[in-house]
Amino acid sequence: MDLTWLALAVGAFAMLVVGYLAWSIGKEPVGTPQMDEIANYIQEGANAFIKRQYRTIAIFVALTLIPLALFFKDVRVVIAFIFGASLSLLAAYIGLHVAVKANVRTANAARTSSAKAFTLAFRGGAVMGLSVVGLSLIGVSTLIWLFRDPSLIVGFGFSASLAALF
Repeated sequence: MDLTWLALAVGAFAMLVVGYLAWSIGKEPVGTPQMDEIANYIQEGANAFIKRQYRTIAIFVALTLIPLALFFKDVRVVIAFIFGASLSLLAAYIGLHVAVKANVRTANAARTSSAKAFTLAFRGGAVMGLSVVGLSLIGVSTLIWLFRDPSLIVGFGFSASLAALF
């Protein structure tokens, strides 16, 4: 059995769990109108941050691609590098977007139940962790399936780690 399909299936399952967790967080009450207003300001700030982060990482990735292409002379390494950065940024977007939603709902739940607040906070954090793992499994298995060259994982992982640093 080709284990790349198993890795792809596990990654896809992780992303389905992410979708479920995001949905379950989103259906919880936001709280007071003032809490909702503050959450909207935080979401606006998070959107500005992610926009700036994407711009900075795009510049960094573009500058890194030049020596990468010159030294490796293999377009597959460049593709793996760009793919890794893209999936890392997607995980960051998903995690940040859901974290803002989870934070206000956790604060609201904490007004009545610390157990409910803990559950919401845990689910919010799980979204980020599962997004990173799920998208990494999808990315690595896709590269291996397409190119049949496990050495491309290095370019993928290098760029995904670089994107995560920002």
